[in-house]
Amino acid sequence: MIHVVDQKIAGLWPIGGLKPRVGGLPLRPAAPDPGLSEPYGACAAGRFMVIADAGHDRVALIHRRTGATTSLTLVGTGVGPLKAPRGVTVTAAGTLVIADTGNRRVVWSSATVEEITTGGAPTDGWSAFGTASANGSRAVGDFLAPTGVACDAEGRTWITDPGLARLVVVDGPSGAGWADVALPPRADGIPRQPYAVARDGDRVLLTDVSAGEVWRVDPDLTAHRLVEGHLDRRLCAPVAICPESAGFLVADAVGARLVRWSRDRGGVLRYRGELVARGRPPGAATFSRVTGLAVTGGLR
Repeated sequence: MIHVVDQKIAGLWPIGGLKPRVGGLPLRPAAPDPGLSEPYGACAAGRFMVIADAGHDRVALIHRRTGATTSLTLVGTGVGPLKAPRGVTVTAAGTLVIADTGNRRVVWSSATVEEITTGGAPTDGWSAFGTASANGSRAVGDFLAPTGVACDAEGRTWITDPGLARLVVVDGPSGAGWADVALPPRADGIPRQPYAVARDGDRVLLTDVSAGEVWRVDPDLTAHRLVEGHLDRRLCAPVAICPESAGFLVADAVGARLVRWSRDRGGVLRYRGELVARGRPPGAATFSRVTGLAVTGGLR
């Protein structure tokens, strides 16, 4: 099942396949929850979808069957309230990691999503790391616009910061093991903008929103380009990425498109086309403004 965050309608589409029959209303939080506003990143956590709801300065934990919502604002906690978060992920243990974009930091929970939804949002057990970059400073711990977060098989947290054109990895909430991941410079001299990041087995997938490219980063921090924007012309502004069993899905902000790559039997990565809705007129957009993706089932 593919779950697509559509920011313009502030909803979450659950979709069954590459060419689905999209119908009915998007999944929304149940009343009396006020709903989503400027939703960005999303991830699956067991029975729940986790969505960074930037417009409400919160993270929404939405039950996939009932639509019941638990809101995390972190008001009253030791780390202080969230401000326009744009990225979320869960660790192997089921705990949360949040890209708290407006506060220029990353936040970790010690409680799992199941514990939070069952017992309520705890006031303790939260950790934050990061400081606001001053005039573009790039010291250890500096962030300008942390946007994407992912946790790899070793438990490390990967963080994208398009504002500083950087991808970094840390061991955990203390910031220990901080390392900058170097991507080759663009031939035209335009700075790269690492934006979306997602775990793919023991590696991570990364999008460069300025070049329209997709990269794979190995555990040793070596980067390999999978989709070349200038040559392939398949992507314009890839803002979300989600691995599948044989490839990955990418959300392109330009044209509100969702496109798929997968490997053939020989292991060659191939472009498989756009996700479209049956019954729509030719050329009609399926979505309005895609900003987040999550896949349930089929993940490695």
